[in-house]
Amino acid sequence: MSIAFGKTSVIRIESPSELYEDISSDSMRRMKLSNSSRTLKLLFKARNSLVRKADYFIAISSEIRQQLVDIGVDDNKIVCISNGINIKKFSPVPENIKSLLRRKLSLPEDETIFVYTGRIVVSKGILLLMEVWKQLLLQYNNIHLLLVGSGKGSFDDCDREAYDYMIKQKLEKHISLTGSVDNVNEYLMSSNIFVLPSDYEGFSLALLEGLACGLPSIATKVGGANDLIQNYKNGLLISPKDKEGLKTAIEWMLEQRPQWETMGKRARESAEKYSIEAVANTYIELFEHLKERKIPGNNPL
Repeated sequence: MSIAFGKTSVIRIESPSELYEDISSDSMRRMKLSNSSRTLKLLFKARNSLVRKADYFIAISSEIRQQLVDIGVDDNKIVCISNGINIKKFSPVPENIKSLLRRKLSLPEDETIFVYTGRIVVSKGILLLMEVWKQLLLQYNNIHLLLVGSGKGSFDDCDREAYDYMIKQKLEKHISLTGSVDNVNEYLMSSNIFVLPSDYEGFSLALLEGLACGLPSIATKVGGANDLIQNYKNGLLISPKDKEGLKTAIEWMLEQRPQWETMGKRARESAEKYSIEAVANTYIELFEHLKERKIPGNNPL
């Protein structure tokens, strides 16, 4: 049935958590909300009851699709359409261009660069990654961690914590914090390995952009990473909040340099089917089917 006005309704799900979880006291505290949580919970439950009456759901990852099924959404009402990117803007570059970009961006030219792009927030595992990096520097002296982005506006912003940790531990020569930038693609093209140690994700565009730039990638097995990463082929999957697992994965990458070229090619190939054009065409196909009240196949892109 339709939610209102007799119109076919389609809801795109970034994360199903809001449909089946109450607001935790920790989330309330982080969001600086008042103690009127009971009222908010009632409002959320009323909204969720209405939302479940949608005709179709778009899930951006297979994990989200399964979670929707687990909370009782009819599988026939779920369509998997992942996020898409500009694969022309985010693309691999030869070594000579990589070197030129490093000079332009004032990055170390002769070190292996691991790059993270996205919000600088606690839930992305940034502080954990920095702690691991400090340990790795006891074993390796030619590695550099590049953190591209800002946490400004996020409830778990850790910009200041990350900066203070870097200064306190005297890691300025080994870690770069760029803040918010408009040329994320250039920082990715300048790097060797992408890393995304998130606690949770929907479908990470940052990871997809890293793969599109031909970077072997390390990511936690949450959200879309399970769809994007083929273990030991185009990257490595690790558990969230696993400090030792993250360290081991980075060490493995550092010891497997001869495999980077092959892994990078596979990374690029795995990203190409997520072009913004392909995603747009899938949406067009979906809405053309909806005109006839039919739904296309549930296979993800």
